[in-house]
Parts: sequence; C-alpha cells; structure tokens
Amino acid sequence: MKDFDYILVGGGLQNGLITLAVLHACPQARIALVEQNNRLGGNQTWSAHALDVPCGAYAWMEPLFERRWKCYEVVFPGLRRLIHRAYGTIPADRLDRVVREELSKNRACRLYTGRTATRLTSHEVELDHKERLHAQTVIDARGLELRVNLHETSGYQKFLGLEVLLDKPWDTNHPIVMDATVEQIDGYRFMYVLPFSDRRVLVEDTCFSNHPEYDDSKARVHIEKYLYNRGIKILKTVRQETGVLSMPWGKSTCLNFLTAGWRGGWFHPATGYSMPAAVRLAGMVAEDAPKRPDRHKVGRLIKKLSIQMRFARRLNQMLFRWIRPERRVEIFERFYRLPSDTITRFYAMDTNFMDRIRIMVDRPPFAPWFRIPGRRDTA
Repeated sequence: MKDFDYILVGGGLQNGLITLAVLHACPQARIALVEQNNRLGGNQTWSAHALDVPCGAYAWMEPLFERRWKCYEVVFPGLRRLIHRAYGTIPADRLDRVVREELSKNRACRLYTGRTATRLTSHEVELDHKERLHAQTVIDARGLELRVNLHETSGYQKFLGLEVLLDKPWDTNHPIVMDATVEQIDGYRFMYVLPFSDRRVLVEDTCFSNHPEYDDSKARVHIEKYLYNRGIKILKTVRQETGVLSMPWGKSTCLNFLTAGWRGGWFHPATGYSMPAAVRLAGMVAEDAPKRPDRHKVGRLIKKLSIQMRFARRLNQMLFRWIRPERRVEIFERFYRLPSDTITRFYAMDTNFMDRIRIMVDRPPFAPWFRIPGRRDTA
C-alpha cells in the first residue's frame, strides 16, 4: 500500500486546480492523481470571467490560460454590448500539460492515468481491484453522469463546440459570450465564440432547453450557417466538444469538499460555469496543505456558496417553468442591460443582496422578473 497526503480521483478541472494549488502552497506535498482516461481534462474548454478567479490564485493558475481578453461581447435582437471585464479560457490539452509538469517536479507525487478507482473510502482508494493507495484526504471529483429522469427538477444546457480553421480572418479579437440573434429553437439558443487567433476559433451552438435530447448533426449545421451568414467558411475542423449539462432547480444536496466538481455540485447552476466554485475549493484545500482542510473553513465556504446556489436554482425554476421558450431570449437581453459589476459578480457566484434584487425584478418593487420581457430598460 502506498501512502500520500492527498488522493484525487478524477482528472478534470477540479482536481487539476487542487493539484496546482496544493503544490504551489506546499511543494513537498504527496499527491496521487487518478484518471481513468489516458489524458487529463477530456476534450473540454473552461472559461472564466474577471472575478471568477481570486487575485491570489493567479500565481498558480496563470500557466493554464491559453488566452485572456480585456473584454467580451453579447449580442441580442435589441442589444449589442461590449462588456469591459476580463475573460480567459483554459483548454483541456493545456490543463493536461501543466498538471503533468507540476506533478513531475515532485518524486513523491504520482499520476495514474488509464486506471479506474474501483473502491473509495475516506482514506483509501483501490485501483482496478488490485493496487491500494492510502492518504489523509481522498477527494472524489470523477464527474457525474447526466440523470435524464429529473425533468421535473432540472433544465438542460446542451452544446456542440467546433474548434475550426477559417478561410478568412474572424472579424473580432474578443469573445462573443452570447450571440442570441440566431433562430430561437429548442428553448433559449445562442452562439458562443472564442477567437484563439484571427483564423482559429471555437464556435459553440448552445441551447437552454427543457429536455436533454440533442442532435449533434443539426447543431453542426447551425454553426456552419452562422459562419456562412458572416461570409466565412470552415477550412478544417480541429476538434469538437459536446455535452448536456443539468441546470437544476430541485432541492440541492449539501456540499461536501470530499465529493467535489460536478459530482459534488460544485458548479454554478444557472450558467454551467464550474470555475468559480472549483478555484475557491482548490484554494481552501491548499491553505492547510498537506493536512486535511480545517472543517470551519470548509463550513464558511460552503455557507457562502450555498446562498449563491439557492439563488441560481430559483432563477432556473423561473426560466424553465414560468417562461415560454420563445420568450427566454428577452430575459437574457434584459439581464445584460444590468450594470457590468452586477453581471460579473453573478457569474463569479459573489452577488450581494442588491445584485439579487436587481436580477430578480425590473425596477423594485414593480414588475417581477418573469413579467419583464416587454421592457427595454437601460439601468
């Protein structure tokens, strides 16, 4: 049996961040990172808004970012807005490379790829029914299979992203986080665009829908049509990523740092972004490295995030149960008319009381959030 300070099961964003945070704070920490696939991060791209990452975390997170921009854009039928807040992106291949490099600097650390955790306890992990590992702290962040029997308590975020090479330069040098001028089908639909260079971009067709069924072939046609309407053709598809994520409004299970990432509910219910919760959990674990995190610190973090998650779940309930699918685009257009600080704090899961009031109602105490579509506020 091999002994470690931490055994991190699952090689996605959450445990990648915990690895980097702990080794930055305590270079001698003994970490075992277990991933059933041969590479870390799968085939995903993670992004972060300005306040998603605390200032102190950039010391160990900076190598992960492939691109960082000073602003991003949103486009709606009645609104086109450039939001001057930082935005950055982390591709899976970069997470894989950076985490491997950090683990290789410490001989006491081990990376187990292509291995399956067949049994977990609070201090022990068994691999492939053979090898056993022991640690002070075991954190399970293996992700969570989508449960499609939750139609009464969840909406769904469905997407297909294509990283492509274009026949001519893309016409913006900043991300388009939402372009909702596309046809509104299957709920609220928008395009998401990350320009890595003038001719290499990630274009993602996304829907906020009441059901999880998704046709990748139709989404690909939507992307090609979107580019064609801008006078651009795809020369080559470099890679693709696809997913169906839960946007829950049902009762939440209690957060627990030993079950992290999506498996443990450490994500933003209303946006699908996992960075705000993941980076804060990683920083908290690193504060007491190589010891087990202090339970009082854990409790304070969970209390703060739980307030934000309950609010986000309430918004999901309104969106998916009270708003007709064809009217949802108007709700998001109104949201992006709010002050940029309110928008940024919402994404960062750091809203204050007044932020939540502004998001929920038009001009307090008048029209409630779900009756606002006809308004064209500029507040």
